[in-house]
Amino acid sequence: PVAFDALGLADADVTVKAARVKFGKSDLSNLDIRLALKNGDLTLDPFRADVAQGGVNGVVTLETGTWKYAWMQRSQGTTDMKTWE
Repeated sequence: PVAFDALGLADADVTVKAARVKFGKSDLSNLDIRLALKNGDLTLDPFRADVAQGGVNGVVTLETGTWKYAWMQRSQGTTDMKTWE
């Protein structure tokens, strides 16, 4: 479990780049993530990785003040956005 209310306790700006990361039973390669935490809101931009036969390239946001979640995927000039509350 994640204590989301703890996200408001600190601000952070962290970049992670890795050639290979073991994630459960899956491997992620060419990982490139920037995590920005400000006033309790979390953003992963970029969120890029190669996985299996494809890849992930997008933005993840979590706005704890409104409890909105968003995922925006970028692919070959198009953008697909999904939000949840």
